Amino acid sequence: MAGCPACGSAVGAGARFCASCGHALGTACPGCGAAVTNTSARFCEQCGSSLVSAGGPPSTPVTVSRPTPVSFAAGRYEVRRLLGEGGLKRVYQAYDRALDRDVAVATIKTEDLDAAGLERVRREAQAMGRLGNHPHIVTVYDIGEEDGRPFIVSQYMPGGSVDELLEGATEHRLQLDEAVRIADEICRALEHAHRQGIVHRDIKPANIWLGEDGDALLGDFGLAAGAASTDRSRLTKEGMMVGTVAYMAPEQALGQEVDVRADLYALGALLYELLTGRPPFVGPDAVSVISQQINTPPVAPWWHNPAVPKEVGTVVLDLLAKTPEERPQGAAEVRRRLAEALSSAASPGSDQAPETPAPMERRHSARLNPVGRFVGRVDELRDLKRAVEGALAGRGSLVLVSGEPGIGKTRLAEEACAYARLGSAQVLAGHSYEAESSVPYTPFIEAIRAYVAGRPADTVREELGEAASEVAKLVSEVRDIVPGLPETSRPAGEEERYRLFESVCSFLVSASRSVPIVVLLDDLHWADVPSVRLLQHLSRRLADSRLLVIGTYRDVELSRRHPLAD
Repeated sequence: MAGCPACGSAVGAGARFCASCGHALGTACPGCGAAVTNTSARFCEQCGSSLVSAGGPPSTPVTVSRPTPVSFAAGRYEVRRLLGEGGLKRVYQAYDRALDRDVAVATIKTEDLDAAGLERVRREAQAMGRLGNHPHIVTVYDIGEEDGRPFIVSQYMPGGSVDELLEGATEHRLQLDEAVRIADEICRALEHAHRQGIVHRDIKPANIWLGEDGDALLGDFGLAAGAASTDRSRLTKEGMMVGTVAYMAPEQALGQEVDVRADLYALGALLYELLTGRPPFVGPDAVSVISQQINTPPVAPWWHNPAVPKEVGTVVLDLLAKTPEERPQGAAEVRRRLAEALSSAASPGSDQAPETPAPMERRHSARLNPVGRFVGRVDELRDLKRAVEGALAGRGSLVLVSGEPGIGKTRLAEEACAYARLGSAQVLAGHSYEAESSVPYTPFIEAIRAYVAGRPADTVREELGEAASEVAKLVSEVRDIVPGLPETSRPAGEEERYRLFESVCSFLVSASRSVPIVVLLDDLHWADVPSVRLLQHLSRRLADSRLLVIGTYRDVELSRRHPLAD
């Protein structure tokens, strides 16, 4: 038998609402114990654990061993209402009778805490006490203990959290100016905290609060640690992961020592979500997200939201660099760069593509745990990874890999394709064959057929658009997706061939808007003339797409008269 967190009334097992007050009871996350009030949620917002088991969503009611308190500190803080509940805390709005003001009182759930957990509670109060009063940090007023439970009294934030703000925003994202303003104000908070030697380590929308005037304040320093951690100040063992995975720096996810630049990575993930409506990496479980944090370059923010200026998006990508050395080195630098990016974006001619920022292979492909390294061809693999990352960020290209038979061209290309899959790209393969009687456009037919077969019909139908009739000339399966297309033969004249080329290229570029695509065209030394001409036409359309084409061929078999020689 559990108790209602709002009124304390007894609640039967499996109940979703309190029979006395109608309060939604929610469920408990099996991973961290946090309350889950969204009955349709599949994953915990706090730790990323799956809420769906073989038998369906969890049905265990949130257990509350005690009724809602009336007051704290011998009646000084009178409880008004429950504000929210997480795995560690239950937070109430209360009235401070002594100073005539509303406050937030967070009580700590001691029943699930060990000695290290209790130490984190004390550390939060001490850390926020050291920070003093700052216009963008939630102020701690008092700490105490009630019935054996520690509580922390802090500034009441009537505007709620940024998490709640996103929940109510259109497409779960904010306007550019508001997103950058919040990021700027959190930078101010981080400047102050970092000067005091404090690293927050858990920056996320739920830990940022809004004042009555809309100003953003950083709170919840429960995972804070010294900027120069020592064995005594670091309470987590080497290799232990702390924080929230969607916003966690790679070095933090690996349990390594962190400094202020881990907070800047989390700030980049926060700003990414404010601008696009989603974190940079999502997945079905925490392990999947952590793997992406460590290995996968993020998709450029402007691909999720075209309204994001590339100048601002580049700052976000720099914040999300895999290694700390490649990120901005302080919150003050981030503020300056964001201001410059906004100014540049507002200036005439800002709609032009920006110059390529710091080398992509250094910023996004550096690994902190190099395992399973590809032996040999290091420089060539680096160049291919650079091309993959460019395509993921919206700068498609054509890369040709040449060499003698048996030298490893296909293996090298396949390694790049495996890297692309880590970045959530779809890899399509097409081959040319030695037989002279092979069908024209065979490598493209194989690649497009694989895409059409592996994507939802509605998605393919939308991406095809007016190109469906022409693409169907190559791939008959298109007729099953778009019924009623006229029966037509392969193009013969130049005008018909041009229409086919334009349609195929438009379809591939359109498809890459929803998912980055890598097309591997193998053995192009055997390619027919129409396939090579189509490849040449496609190469002109790649620059502003998320489409990478990798072609392999034997250079010893290419004469000056071979169509690929051009």
